[in-house]
Amino acid sequence: MKKRRAILLAVLGLVVICVVVLLAVYLLLRSRALEERPLVLIHSPIHLEETELGDGLLVHATARSESGVARIELWADGEFVAAREQLERGPVSLMVLTAGYQPLTRGSHTLVVRATSAGGVDGQATVAIQVIEAVAKTGDMVGTHFVTNPDETLESIAEEYGTTEEELEELNPELAAEGLEPGDGVHYPEEGPPSGAEPEPDEPVEPSGDDREPARPPEDEEPPSADDDAPGSITELSDLMGFVWPFPAPFLGDNTVTLQAEALALETNADYESVHCYIGIGEVEPLWYPDADYDQATDESFESLGDGQWDIAAHLSETGAPVITWPSDEWLPINITCVAIGGGGSEPLDLGRLEITVRPEAWDGVTRRAVGAGEDGTFTLDYRVAETESAPGRGIPCWDDPTMTIPTNARLDTRRYSLRWDYHADEDEDEEPIHGFRIYLNNVLQWTEGPDARESGLPPEWFNPPCGDEYRFTVRAFRYGFPDGPESYPSNMARVSGGDPDDDACMRRVIVTFTTLETFGLPGDGRTDPGDIGPVYGNFYAGDQEVTFDGRCEGSGFCDVFALHEDREYDISAITSYYGSGSARVIVAVPFGEDLEMGFDIRDGDTHNADDDVCGDFWYVFDSDLDRAQSTSMRSNDLHCRLRYTVEPLGDTPVVEPGALPPLPLLAVTNLTVDEATGDLMIHIRNNGAAGWPAHDLDIALFTPSGTGIGAYTERDFFMEAGDSRVLRSEVTPDPPLDACILLDPGNEIPEEDDRSPGWTRGRYCRDLPDLEITDIGYDPNRDRLLVTIRNTGEGTLEHRNIGMRINTATGAEFLAPREWWSDVNLERWHSAALEWIVAEDPREEMLEGYQVVLDPGNDIAEEDDSNNTYDVRGQEEMQIMWRSGTVPYYYGGTNRSRMYFDAYVIGAGGSRNVAYWTSPEMRSDDDTVGGSDGWYDLPDSEGEYDYQVWYFDLEIMGDEKLEIRMSAFVEIVGRRDAHLGLPREVFEPDEDWGARLFGYQACNVEGHPEDGGVHGFWVQPLDSGLPAGVHGRAWRSTFTICMLE
Repeated sequence: MKKRRAILLAVLGLVVICVVVLLAVYLLLRSRALEERPLVLIHSPIHLEETELGDGLLVHATARSESGVARIELWADGEFVAAREQLERGPVSLMVLTAGYQPLTRGSHTLVVRATSAGGVDGQATVAIQVIEAVAKTGDMVGTHFVTNPDETLESIAEEYGTTEEELEELNPELAAEGLEPGDGVHYPEEGPPSGAEPEPDEPVEPSGDDREPARPPEDEEPPSADDDAPGSITELSDLMGFVWPFPAPFLGDNTVTLQAEALALETNADYESVHCYIGIGEVEPLWYPDADYDQATDESFESLGDGQWDIAAHLSETGAPVITWPSDEWLPINITCVAIGGGGSEPLDLGRLEITVRPEAWDGVTRRAVGAGEDGTFTLDYRVAETESAPGRGIPCWDDPTMTIPTNARLDTRRYSLRWDYHADEDEDEEPIHGFRIYLNNVLQWTEGPDARESGLPPEWFNPPCGDEYRFTVRAFRYGFPDGPESYPSNMARVSGGDPDDDACMRRVIVTFTTLETFGLPGDGRTDPGDIGPVYGNFYAGDQEVTFDGRCEGSGFCDVFALHEDREYDISAITSYYGSGSARVIVAVPFGEDLEMGFDIRDGDTHNADDDVCGDFWYVFDSDLDRAQSTSMRSNDLHCRLRYTVEPLGDTPVVEPGALPPLPLLAVTNLTVDEATGDLMIHIRNNGAAGWPAHDLDIALFTPSGTGIGAYTERDFFMEAGDSRVLRSEVTPDPPLDACILLDPGNEIPEEDDRSPGWTRGRYCRDLPDLEITDIGYDPNRDRLLVTIRNTGEGTLEHRNIGMRINTATGAEFLAPREWWSDVNLERWHSAALEWIVAEDPREEMLEGYQVVLDPGNDIAEEDDSNNTYDVRGQEEMQIMWRSGTVPYYYGGTNRSRMYFDAYVIGAGGSRNVAYWTSPEMRSDDDTVGGSDGWYDLPDSEGEYDYQVWYFDLEIMGDEKLEIRMSAFVEIVGRRDAHLGLPREVFEPDEDWGARLFGYQACNVEGHPEDGGVHGFWVQPLDSGLPAGVHGRAWRSTFTICMLE
């Protein structure tokens, strides 16, 4: 007995030791995963940015880690694009990646930047971009020459560019023929393809002299997933230990797969003027296809191939096919409705509707055929569904779902180094469970947490941003994978700010000025593009700061482009001021003991093929050189360009080279904000110069964006040290406050550094403005609330503003919501938010006859367009729904017993309510009862005869609600098996009268002809029901009528 006890104690002790060791290893690895994880930020493009098909993008990203960054990579849609790694210098605390990416297909694309620390810990950031159809450039192509010599004339400029004075005068009506001044921009005609000529492909730029070995994709690593694991998760720790975690992420379980649904061929029963289809996959409401410009209001058609064939594959196959993440044990619903246009382009023709439910066994990539039949014609569709290894990011983008519960009370816990939040889904609502939470930093996706998480650990260094920076954390709930499926609106922001840049404890700061760009022996890219090479776009960067320019043609009409000519010298300040982000000077914070990375990347925006590298390079300014002023140059490895620049320390005593000109100030407006408490305009300025602004009056002039003067005032005896930032309270405030442009020192009373540049003229600062519009309104009767969805489609971001709203009812009543209800709202470009308005019983009664919601009724927010701030909602209507008929075919194998189910739902912001539900009598058919060779068997009426059966239901519906019809059918084959025959459904919007026709009560009940409107039906082929292939193409059908009662 004692021996057995000793053995048990020994085993127990061994188990305890193993547990302690494993716990220690876990804590050690988790600490390493958090402390060494690089902070990756994608600075451009921004999340959900739209770009045109064919336009190249410059991706600018940074990775930061105190333990050092060894490698940084760019992946697009799961494909490797570019990388940088430190082989000779070793890891650096900040690594910059600037790389070109050109999407080749329309739709949603996912960009992931992954960085690896010196200790082998990965970190990443993810953004999604939307690629729309390119807008035709129809304008005349012109370039701009900047006058640098006071002796230049229109005659000399015309001779230089091979044109005439008359052409220059026509292009520059505001300039006199004589007396040009340095800094003037003179437009000149650039060569383009002859009118009506077939464009020739551009010739690619051949590299010369660049022997640098490009970084290659990792050989032993998989492409990064857009939904990254949280730091310290089991899967990440297993990677650090060198083995693959064999189980899926806990919040996704083992029941999700990535599916790609392709449409390969479309044929109609006749040739029509145009054809389009509404296609919905999974839980996504049907969308209009084709949709090349991503605007559902645009009437687009598939291209006709003749003989009733339509080129649907160009939009919905291969790389353009929708991709969706879906539970592996659930049937995938696909519904397709096709419409043709006839009658001279004015008559819509119903070609039918398909409701396909694809079983998991049919996700095999095999092409199948389905036939839809409508009141006016038919269509045949070839399609296939297949599993794919990972979602490449194309297809159905993630979207904001206003019905999803929003995480709240996001906050930073400095004791636990974590981000925490609350989440209280309403159990009384029929809300589908979420799959997890996404953690965003500065609007860039970092990683995901499971659905039960309320906290996410952060690297400790993320609580100490660089001086002058701010980290903004938000949390979103989501379903399925990125970038597919719905997301909630973001939580409130949890912020942490870096130190004051003027504090001695902050990192040293240096001023970097990009001065000139010189070109050598450019190879040219074809006669169809301007200049020797162009139009061009690119950036110049120092550390995590960059200045950008884009000389490509935008839109139609007057089309100003920037191209490069060989053996020329260009003033970078003029380029970035005219075509880019403003000043060619940045202030960079550099940790003591570290080098400063600098670089540039210029690309040719080719018109007819992939963009080419023109020139670019990167290098380091050593730590020992950052304490002295220097002016030098760097020639790119391809030998095409030389960049001249200056680097000088920013301090109390300017440091200049011997014999150099004395330092000067350089004031710049960096931002405009509003003090919500007073409504005053706040002007943010910074001195980017090497010297302070002396104690001298500073005149400030305000203009409208169109150039009309608003007013001016003077800051008396203004003094500002070099590198200092300040916020001034304007004595002149326009209405709305941000609808202003600022010009500092308009009389040029104090000389500044850029005045020494012959191509520089002082310009106004105009802040990019948001453009708010209401995209949807829904009423939630369970919570007595109105959900108003707004979207920012402008160039600028809405920052820390209070938003007001007003309801105007058809009865003449007004309800004004105070701006404090929605305070401190932030809305970046392309993003949406749902504003919740609690509506009492009396206002709702007033709204029943119809109402209008007005956004920002006091015009307190400056926008690009104030005319789109209203949204009209129609009043309450009396409706009647009638289920008129149902037909199920005889399939096989003896007696068939069938039933159909019909449900009608009214959908609001808080979910749906069932307003009608019917179950058909059981229908029996066998070889003796089938009438006719086609095997149709109709729903019997109460008399037992095979004829129309009419059930009807009356309801009331508001203009902020939708109507949805759902059906299902089952067949039991005696002695064999049961088969589910499909789940068709259709949603009817208020703006289409909920699919109804206007009739009196009795007429609606008795009459029901398709040509009268309001008559709808389902025609469903049970292709994936498990029935034998010989009969599963036989469709069941049903007819129902929707009437609006007088």
